[in-house]
Order: sequence, then structure tokens, then C-alpha cells
Amino acid sequence: SNYSYLEIAQQALTKGIWVGHRIFTAFWSFKGIFDIFGTQVEAYLFVNYLLHVVNLILFYKILEKMKRSTFISVFITFILGAFYLTWISNMHELMGGTFVLTSLYFWVRFLKEGKWLWTVTIFYLLALISKEITFLLVPAVFLFTIYYHFNIKKLRVGKVLKESLPLLIVFLLYSFFYAARFLGYSHLPSDEGYKMALSLALLIKNLTVYTSMLVPLVNTSYIGMILFVLVFIGFDYWKKKPVVTPLLLSYFLFLSPPSFFANRISNYYTYIPSFFLFIGLALIIWEFSKWKVFSNKFVGVISIFIIAVGIFGVNKTLMDNCFLIQFPWKKEHKQTFLSLVRRIDVIVEQGQLKKGMKIELSEKEKTTDMESLYDTETLHLFLAREEAREARFIYNKDAGVLTVDAK
Repeated sequence: SNYSYLEIAQQALTKGIWVGHRIFTAFWSFKGIFDIFGTQVEAYLFVNYLLHVVNLILFYKILEKMKRSTFISVFITFILGAFYLTWISNMHELMGGTFVLTSLYFWVRFLKEGKWLWTVTIFYLLALISKEITFLLVPAVFLFTIYYHFNIKKLRVGKVLKESLPLLIVFLLYSFFYAARFLGYSHLPSDEGYKMALSLALLIKNLTVYTSMLVPLVNTSYIGMILFVLVFIGFDYWKKKPVVTPLLLSYFLFLSPPSFFANRISNYYTYIPSFFLFIGLALIIWEFSKWKVFSNKFVGVISIFIIAVGIFGVNKTLMDNCFLIQFPWKKEHKQTFLSLVRRIDVIVEQGQLKKGMKIELSEKEKTTDMESLYDTETLHLFLAREEAREARFIYNKDAGVLTVDAK
């Protein structure tokens, strides 16, 4: 709230921040929401929900452009949409996803019509300043092009590569100057959440965990993961051409960087990769839906139910979402945080809040979760009185107190 939109962009473009990534569109959104609604949580959730709906529409439009079954397209989009509350914690992913899907949508149109490449490039640039991992969109769209070439329309590969040169240049420049700095994570302390370890065992383990989030049937089992991958490979072997393996590779491509984090698993990392995985799954379901046995409505309904519940666990996902909607403040550290805010509000009302004052914290108020909240230095934003929001609260871990830094 203390920065203008220009200052936020300048801050993001300043050399030396973290490992040099340059994202700020979500921070602009946070500022806009805060300027209008303050700290009302509902406003942030609504914007995230709106972004997810936009992404679902774009995802469906991409499937529609591939000229497949409308019913299967709606069904797969519904499954993707069921994960909504899984993504509420990170607007960077949601906005990056919007620009990735928009780029992919216009890429399909480019392959079909020979136009729209500059539109693809513009949205790719917007994706880059929204979420770092989106730089991998370029190899992902070329993998998608392999599918398109063998299954929809034969392309003049040389012509496509030549016309894609602006996009390739952006990708190579970003990869050289910024993406390579992902390697900087490997030098972080061993207990740091973003510490990267270039380990094949870690990569396979985390890819299995993330895939289990989207396809619960995998069940964090290496055997389940192998069988899952073999479904894609076997499908293409059966079709005798690359159909779904390019999309599976795109999925793994986007998931690989966060899968090297040694101490961090976050479900929102699956958001952007899931688009490519679910397009591949849609292609498999489309193919099997042509079988005569599925023309029987009863068999079709039972099959859809088994896929939705047995493979993707949509029933559990929807129940989890309902619980989170009904009880958004059930997490203990949120209750503790709000209790602390109310306690400070009382101090303010009594006119006792002064610079240098030390506020003793209870054991619950000194947990790791609470410490991370203090480190954001946003506690003052939640205070009821406007005049108290000039105060800043510095956390002293050793003493277990909050010190009022300014009033």
C-alpha cells in the first residue's frame, strides 16, 4: 500500500532481488484490491475465483479449437474447475495461467490461420512478468505443435519455425538472463524452503506427489506413477503417432523446476502444468468415447462417474471446497492472528500505543506460522483505527515480543 504502481514495477526490475525474477502484475492486483477493499478477504478470494473462471473458459475454448466432443470438453473443464480452492493461495499462478492459456489459444489459431503470432508473443511477455515458470511456455507450445502436426493439420515446419522467431528470441533472452538464475536456489542454506537439490530421486518423488494431487489414483506410489505414464506412452504406441506424450512432456516440463525444491511442496505449483495434463487426458477420453459400447447412455453415465470419482476424486475435492467456503477461518493461526489484532486494537482505544512499547506474546503467538505473518510487516493493515495504521510492529524472536517501531 506504500508503493505506487510504478514503484512496484521498479522494485521488481531492481537488480539483486532474490534470484533476479521479474514479476509484478499480481502485486499490482493486490494493491488495486487493497486500495478499494482494504483487508477484506472476500475481495481477494473473488478476484482469484474470477481469474480461475476466465482460465476455465480459455481452457474450454482451446479444447473446442481442437474440434473434439463438446461433452468431453465440458466434462474435463468441470474436473479442472473442481480444484478451484486449491489455487486460492497464489494469484501469481492464476494470472500466469491466464496469459499462458491465452497464448496457447492464439498459438492454435496461428497454426490454423497463419496469423496471431504477435498476439501470442505479447501474452507470453505478460506471462513472464506474472510468473517466472511461464518462460517454459515456448518449448511447451512446440511440443503441442508436434501433436497438431500429426493429428490435426500437416504443417510446414520450416515456415512455422521462421515465423516463430520473435517468440524464440524472447525465450532465449529470458532463459539466458533470468531463467538460468533458478540455479541460484541451489546455493541457499539446507533448511531454506526454496533450497534446490539437483537430484533425480527428488525429482521423481516430487513429480509423483504432485501428480497424485491431480490424479489421486496415483496415490503417491511409484508403481502408480509408472502405470500413469505408461497409459500415455501406450496410447501413442497404439495410435502409432505422437498424440498425448507431447502434452505429458509439457506437464512434466512445467513441474520440473519446483520438483527440485528439497524442502517445499505446494499444491498451486500444479496449476499451470495441469492445463497440459488435462488436455492430454481429454484426448484419451475422446478416443475411447468413440467405442460403440459407450454409445449406451447407461454405460456412458457409469463411465463418467467412475472417471470423476474413482480417478480424479472430484467428490472429495468438492467436499473439501465446501468446508473451506463454510469455515474459512478454522485454521488455528488465523484465529490467533485475529485475536492478537483485537488485543492491539484495545491498546489503541485506551491510548496506550506508543513508539518503543513492547507487546508480550503468548506461546500460540510465537509459532512459525505467526512469525511468518510478522515478517510480512502487514499487521498494522488489520487494525480497526485508521490512525493506528501508521504503527509498525517488529518481531523479536528471542524476547518473544512485538516492538512498536513508529506511531
